[in-house]
Amino acid sequence: MNLRSPIFAALAAIYEESQAARTGRGTRDVQPTFDELKGRFFKQTGRQLEGDAYELAVAELRSLDGRLLKIEWDHPRARTTIHKVRLNPLREADFYAALRRKSPTEERRAWAKIFADAAALPVPDRFQLTWQAFCQRHQQQALEGSGWHPFRRARPDRAVHQLEFAAKLLGWTQSCLLRTASARLTGRTKYFERCLGTMESLLEEASAGEIRRFADLSIEHIPSEVRFHGPLRVRVAGLARDYGGLTGVSSLTEADIATAEVFETAAPRCVSIENATTFRELCRLSCSDLLVLTSYPNQATVHFLCRLAGDLPLYHWGDTDPWGFDVLRDLRRKIGRDIAPLNMRLGNWAETLPAATRARRTLTPKDVDKLTTLLKDDDLSDVREELRKMHAAGHTGDFEQEGLQPTSALFPYVDVA
Repeated sequence: MNLRSPIFAALAAIYEESQAARTGRGTRDVQPTFDELKGRFFKQTGRQLEGDAYELAVAELRSLDGRLLKIEWDHPRARTTIHKVRLNPLREADFYAALRRKSPTEERRAWAKIFADAAALPVPDRFQLTWQAFCQRHQQQALEGSGWHPFRRARPDRAVHQLEFAAKLLGWTQSCLLRTASARLTGRTKYFERCLGTMESLLEEASAGEIRRFADLSIEHIPSEVRFHGPLRVRVAGLARDYGGLTGVSSLTEADIATAEVFETAAPRCVSIENATTFRELCRLSCSDLLVLTSYPNQATVHFLCRLAGDLPLYHWGDTDPWGFDVLRDLRRKIGRDIAPLNMRLGNWAETLPAATRARRTLTPKDVDKLTTLLKDDDLSDVREELRKMHAAGHTGDFEQEGLQPTSALFPYVDVA
């Protein structure tokens, strides 16, 4: 049997939301109306069910009436307009065989096998009992269609690897950084970062709470740090550091910032800068302001800015697309202080350059959504006019901060008149 109409994929999607498909315990027919099927077809394909596609769907549904499916007609005698399509859970295997897809029951059994196989993975003796209980519990839950957390039901292939890595981590004995462990065990430096919550949930459950975080295995995150330039005096553990005479980029870790006994600057202001190029241009000019390189700030940057004197003026110079203004909003919220925008006006500095090579772009739907959110945010009331101009123009303008080259070490560094 070869089902050609995408209407059956729509029926399968609706069936898979039923108790019968999710748990194997339901006995009632899944019976969407034809309008519901058409709606799901549109959601899946982006097209209306009409013309040849409609004729094919009706013809194939009619051909299965009384075999795999039951059809309720608006007018039973005329049998011209479909009202409902009924799929009984007892026909699940036949229906999915006709679709040439794995049925929900087969998927649950496949998931159960994943946990049965994982139970045979080697783990340290002290975790044997907790690992076996963990695998058996998830095996039973998979058969019952419950308890998928922390896995994604649609990604059994990913779960196989995550279980293998979890078993190896239970026996991990080396002190190292997270990316080192990730590269050693997975072959990818950022794998554990991208599924951090999942892996830590697995470790906690499989060890009965003994291992809750990577840190419990002496696997640490790369320390958060801030990069800056300018006059700053710091004393950590009795050791004084004066960064004022340095010409390049300096850095401090979050731990140093948190434990510093002295943290002070003689600069007249602090300017956070979104883009590394502009930041380094100002370093080259030996700017006497305290400069901080940051987009969306990490924890070290937040702590750095919070440790500055409360009367020190703060500014932020960023891109002038919606996301650049969103960075300004994020900084203000996390620092909890007034941060004035610097040189952040809808730009047209590249007006004479070829349109084909300029960064200026039409606002995308994602841009518009972000811009709409920002326009409603009271934390950005002082830049609302710039946001309105961008929204009205329908484009970002020449938004890249690097295009405003600093020509002076004196604030505000560029001539934007």
